[in-house]
Amino acid sequence: MRKLFPSAFALLVTFVVSAQTPAIGQWRDQFPYSHSISVAEAPDRVYCASSSGIFALVKADNSLERLSKINGLSDIDITKIKYNPYNGKLLIAYRNGNLDVLSKKVVTNVPDIKNSSLVGNKRINAIYFVNQYAYLSCGFGIVVFDTDKMEVHDTYYIGNNASYVNVQDIAIDAQNIYAATTTCIYYAPLSSNLVNFASWTIMTGSPGQPLPVGIFNQIVSFQGKVYASYSRQQTQSTWRQDTTYSYDPNTQVWKVWETGTNVYSLKASNGWLVTLNEGECEVFDTTMTRQNWITGFPFGGYPIPNEAIKAMGPGLDVWIADVNNGLIHCKDTYNAESRYPNGPRNPDVYAMSYSNGTISVAPGSHADNWGNEYNTAGISTLINNEWHTLDYHNTPILGRDFDFITTAIDPNNPLHVMYGSLGFGVFETNNGNLTNIYNYDHHNCTLKPISTTDTLTWVGGLAYDPTGNLWVTNLFAGTMLNCREPNGTWHAFDCSSVISYAEIGQILVGQNGLKWAVLPRGRGILVYDDRGTLSNPNDDRMKRLTFTKGNGGISGTEVFSIVEDKDGQIWVGTDAGICVFYNPDNIFASSGFDAQQILIQQGVHVQILMETQTVTALAIDGANRKWIGTAGGGAFLMSADGTQQIQNFNKDNSPLLSNTLTAITVNQVTGEIFFGTDRGIISYRSTATEGSDVFDNVFAFPNPVKHDYDGPIAIKGLTTNAEVKITDIAGQLIYQTTALGGQAIWNGKNFKGERAHTGVYIVFCSDTDGKQTFVTKILFIN
Repeated sequence: MRKLFPSAFALLVTFVVSAQTPAIGQWRDQFPYSHSISVAEAPDRVYCASSSGIFALVKADNSLERLSKINGLSDIDITKIKYNPYNGKLLIAYRNGNLDVLSKKVVTNVPDIKNSSLVGNKRINAIYFVNQYAYLSCGFGIVVFDTDKMEVHDTYYIGNNASYVNVQDIAIDAQNIYAATTTCIYYAPLSSNLVNFASWTIMTGSPGQPLPVGIFNQIVSFQGKVYASYSRQQTQSTWRQDTTYSYDPNTQVWKVWETGTNVYSLKASNGWLVTLNEGECEVFDTTMTRQNWITGFPFGGYPIPNEAIKAMGPGLDVWIADVNNGLIHCKDTYNAESRYPNGPRNPDVYAMSYSNGTISVAPGSHADNWGNEYNTAGISTLINNEWHTLDYHNTPILGRDFDFITTAIDPNNPLHVMYGSLGFGVFETNNGNLTNIYNYDHHNCTLKPISTTDTLTWVGGLAYDPTGNLWVTNLFAGTMLNCREPNGTWHAFDCSSVISYAEIGQILVGQNGLKWAVLPRGRGILVYDDRGTLSNPNDDRMKRLTFTKGNGGISGTEVFSIVEDKDGQIWVGTDAGICVFYNPDNIFASSGFDAQQILIQQGVHVQILMETQTVTALAIDGANRKWIGTAGGGAFLMSADGTQQIQNFNKDNSPLLSNTLTAITVNQVTGEIFFGTDRGIISYRSTATEGSDVFDNVFAFPNPVKHDYDGPIAIKGLTTNAEVKITDIAGQLIYQTTALGGQAIWNGKNFKGERAHTGVYIVFCSDTDGKQTFVTKILFIN
């Protein structure tokens, strides 16, 4: 027995009810709660888990609450949740062996399995309760956890010579304990020493009914018999040929109970047996008579249930955690309701874009050689704090169209969003609806196919210029660069003199009109100048920048990201950190245009910024600061010149989902930073916003500042980098600062670090030239 108190960590949680813009310094989740994997019911709530977080349906008012790494959970990659009616505790298990216990709004983290020296699979696959004891089915054996004492009670290594066995599920009857594993079923008498591996025996079947060797993914004890599912789908990749066996401990006879489907869940729940097969849910009474059979949902969509339990109370209602529809309260096939918090339908994210309050997400992918990965996650857009996803559920054509890796939002209409696919061209959406597709097959654009014998149209990058022209990169074509005018006219630009029939990816349009396009797989960057004459290519210029000094001087050997800052400088993320083109107007000169790396002071040493990091994402906030995403080091906020680190977020010191960033974009109005990772999207509200040329709707928040508030006080609506001075009512200066873009931050303290007293404080604002001024007030109540 090993006590967990030294390593357990308890945290009082505040459940999040809505998903509005967070306060400065706070996080908000952007999780695909519709993709549900596990369900548990308590007297007052029904809990439903996705891999990233949990939401609860409050029975009293039918509201939804969120619980995630932001407000209490210790981890992501949830595998199972289960409620223990014995003591009212909810267990939350993770793929890496981590364990959280929720009790009376307090989450206690128990990381002992996760932190153990065990080598191999620590995943917690299932949970079985006997009074206060939770039997955890783990990738190496069985852990018995005492939920009253919050300590590990026992650990069973049940394989030969105490070897590890991947236990998928557990059942216990009056005589024995049964373990369904990835090779067979083990059992042991409850009266034996379960810690001793010799007490455990492999069940091979009975005369006339041998048990196969392979993955048994579910096992349950119900009404004196044991039911176990052999998964041919997981063992042999054979579809709809799983077999559920029944076992009578009294006669020791095995029989086939059901076959010919994929079995996902077998649960003895509130006195009923609930089974989940491919596309259907069945509820059996104590005589094994089917009393409810759910084969579809009235709101449409194909059921892909992960887990189901019988609802508490009378009736035949069930709660279902479904891959597509979140938490489903289902009476029968014709009476069901789907509930889940708003979010994208898929955690995948490759690229993101922002404009005028809208965030668009391209969730596709490609292989390292830029081949297809056939990701059919669709496309998602955040409009007015509501996510809209188009995929095969609501737009059938997206069931075959895949690998969306780029997106751009019309600067003149934030509801007008474009997405690019590796194979199917450009998809046009308006207000969340698909309105057009541009590709070679439709003959409505200048985009070319990947070969003369194929119509697939590969698009790697999209970007709008200020006049509303859409620039499109076209892989494996001589005319790699294309442009669509707002009137629908297309233009194609021949780039074959500098690069042809190759991959071309992300593109940006600089303030000076130059187009910068990433050339993947070590080919550098293409710079194109159409000189503002789309219809006259004869005066155009182009140049390929490489990693060689004198020809671009890009750091490293591969370009992954590119962005323009507010000074017109081009920042490039590579496999060797960051380099900057400080004088992009000189890019077509014969010399003096190479990119430069940034030197930073580290104590007595001088180092190159991010030299050992692969920089996969770059974004600029309202104060011209640089947000940097890496392929293993998390996210960094650097000063405008890149020489000072302001913040570093990683999965250990923040709610960030992963240290591998795929995209970053900034809501310039609110200062909210959206981090795309290989595990999904999460956002953080930073301190900077976009400034303007005039003071516009200036106000401070919170205002008044009450005695129990200790966070930042923001003054927004300012001109860019405005000077802000704060005085008391007598005119004594107590604080001054410079706005971060269009927003100034005050910590509520004077120069001595003392909290402001009760009273009115005057905020004097002036632009950088001192020509425009504005005055507002802040009330403190202590």
